[in-house]
Amino acid sequence: MQCHVINFFTVCITAMVVLRAQVCWCSNILLLHPMHSPSHVLALRTLVLEMTSRGHHVTIVRPHDRTLPPLDATNVTELSVVIDNSSGDVPMMTKEKQAQFEMPMALMWRKGTSFMALPFDGFRAVSAYCHALLSDQQLRDKLEAKTFQLAIVDLIYNECGLALGHHLRLPMVGYWAFTFAGGEPLYTTAFNPASSTPLILSHLSDRMTFLQRVKNYFLLLLNEIVMQFQFWTTDYHISHNLPGTPASTMLLSNLSGMLMNSHSAIDYPRLLPPSFFEVGGFHIKPPKPLPQELTDFIESSKFKEVILFTLGFTFDSKFVPADTISSYLSAFSRLRQNVIMVVKGSMEGHVIPPNVKIVSWVPQVDVLSNPKTVLFITHCGMHGVLESLTYGVPMVGIPVFGDQKDVLIRLEERGLAKGVEKDNTAEELHATIDEVLNDPKYRQRALHYSNILRNQLNRPLDQAVWLLEHVINTTGAEHLKLASRHLNHWQYLGIDA
Repeated sequence: MQCHVINFFTVCITAMVVLRAQVCWCSNILLLHPMHSPSHVLALRTLVLEMTSRGHHVTIVRPHDRTLPPLDATNVTELSVVIDNSSGDVPMMTKEKQAQFEMPMALMWRKGTSFMALPFDGFRAVSAYCHALLSDQQLRDKLEAKTFQLAIVDLIYNECGLALGHHLRLPMVGYWAFTFAGGEPLYTTAFNPASSTPLILSHLSDRMTFLQRVKNYFLLLLNEIVMQFQFWTTDYHISHNLPGTPASTMLLSNLSGMLMNSHSAIDYPRLLPPSFFEVGGFHIKPPKPLPQELTDFIESSKFKEVILFTLGFTFDSKFVPADTISSYLSAFSRLRQNVIMVVKGSMEGHVIPPNVKIVSWVPQVDVLSNPKTVLFITHCGMHGVLESLTYGVPMVGIPVFGDQKDVLIRLEERGLAKGVEKDNTAEELHATIDEVLNDPKYRQRALHYSNILRNQLNRPLDQAVWLLEHVINTTGAEHLKLASRHLNHWQYLGIDA
């Protein structure tokens, strides 16, 4: 009888401990998205679902977007920020009461990889989003009525999101989806010297000649000018709606942590604070069997091999020159492999070769993980590159905008890809594809880097979860912050001494 009593109390105490642990771990997390970032929204949903599976509740604040329905999941709340552009005064937005963001596709396709192609009209759109986010009293009331323990802030153009997180007195973890050397990251406590770290859009490697370092420092100066203009734009709304909020540069330097969508295997190693984690590939889910339609198409190839072509949302037939699309199709028609070609918009007027299948969307990871996929033709977006390397698929790079040319340069340095310009001829594209397919070094290097990406102490997603829960448990992880956040530029370099 005594033994049964002891066992009963042991079970009760164990249950209480487990329940108490679950209560402690269940936190309210706020995720603040910037003006326009659909690919970021989709990637971060993987992290959101992982956090909710561990008992946390996540509230997502993002711009109104009809093309991206809210996430239908337990413990997830989505709140929309609506911009009224009935007057049509806000550029890069549709003229309606619930405006939609419109990417300057024609500009991006023409010269999107150039630093000088930054659309300065975008600052007016950022200003409109800041105003809508911070002046929405109903949204503020909803957030203030809930007790949050942490804010995750997607940092690109999102200083107003940082200000809102600060207003709610939350520790904040940043998310950065690009090369971590330009824009907001330069105002964190990460060490990014221009002497050895190529700036975003510089198209340089980390081994620079004297003249290349001069170019890099010049781009750093341009970056500073652009960012100061951005801070001036956002800080105006912050000071008006949330008076007493520190400057954006101070908020960036005081982050409790950072999730970087990169990996040193395809980026340059750098000195990072202990709470800054590279989690590149965190969004990659286990592959699923291919739809029967795609399986049949692959099997219809004489050599049972397939090439995947996708240049992201920018490859829209409304904006891509017709002769460019024709050149791509001509190059593909000469291949012995079948080609899955992802295109947005109509292909009317183009002759589609029998070995090419046109689709508007494809389960990218499922295709890349298929052993019959021999090549990935990509715009070199970080998500797709990490997916391709995870499954050991070599690449042909056609960068379109942003840091994609920087990413291509790193891939070429490592023997993982070969690039061509987006306005290439059919002969140039075919020759490049032929080289990557027939030179075994590309496949060997891709498999080598696949092993590097898989050979980590923890999964990237697990690292991200650990950081978020650690910041929550330690109320901001103050013990991991660098003292350099309190120094100005001259003090940091020791010039004043």
